[in-house]
Amino acid sequence: MNTDKEGNIVIVNEGFTRITGYPKQEAIGLNPRVLKSGKHDASFYRKMWDDLAKTGQWKGEIWNKNKSGYTYPELLNISEVKDSRGLTVNYVAVFSDITKLKETEKKLVEANERLQKISSLDGLTGIPNRRTFDFTMEKEWNRALQSQNPISLIMLDIDYFKKYNDTYGHLEGDECLKKVATSLASSVTGLTDVVTRYGGEEFAIILPDTNQMDANLFAEKIRKNIELLEIPHINSLVSNHVTISMGVATLMPKHSIKFVELIHNADQALYEAKESGRNQVKSYEIKLESIVLR
Repeated sequence: MNTDKEGNIVIVNEGFTRITGYPKQEAIGLNPRVLKSGKHDASFYRKMWDDLAKTGQWKGEIWNKNKSGYTYPELLNISEVKDSRGLTVNYVAVFSDITKLKETEKKLVEANERLQKISSLDGLTGIPNRRTFDFTMEKEWNRALQSQNPISLIMLDIDYFKKYNDTYGHLEGDECLKKVATSLASSVTGLTDVVTRYGGEEFAIILPDTNQMDANLFAEKIRKNIELLEIPHINSLVSNHVTISMGVATLMPKHSIKFVELIHNADQALYEAKESGRNQVKSYEIKLESIVLR
């Protein structure tokens, strides 16, 4: 499409007619404003003309409207044509309908989002996986470091899960993991709290902005919720139902320590819970550089 210096159309080709729906004899004399879709505000067009005035060219994506009223995305390139005296005599616009390209881009974005979701979730239980735990733990640790709020971590596993699999089979073992995961996920109400499958029968719950006392109370609530599921476990050495052992740790982040220390502390507390008879919560505290397990 060519226009005069006032912007009125003087020349169009067959491509113009195919995309816009305006035949040549009807398009001549029209102002390209008839193609405006209404999707762009005045500032968009102001910048377009400012760029043309400064550089003599504008290139970008724009939504236009054809004769039938259908809006479509196009890639548009406008060039200013000047005479020997440097005065503007014409504008030349080359554009193409990029609807199919946009549809392809949208499908790719959706596919990537699905892949991201799949890669972040545990295939069996449907809750976030170890990869998500590692990413979230580091992110929340850094956030807590900036805000100087405590962060807590709960590590837990199913008591005598190997005996459960030996007794009921691996398919029932998978169902047990799913039920426990669902219960854990439904117990979490905080917007930033994250329940993950850490590996095997072990789970981890990240509790940002949570102190030791609240983390302990929350852990005890979860332990009771698992008992209330009443999943039979005839060969458990602590109950006739499935139970869990839990380790809780809380830290106030410092630049001198890494988040792996919080994981280590929670894991140590979990070990103590299992050594002390299982089906219980143990917390790990640091006081005056000494370690107290209770």
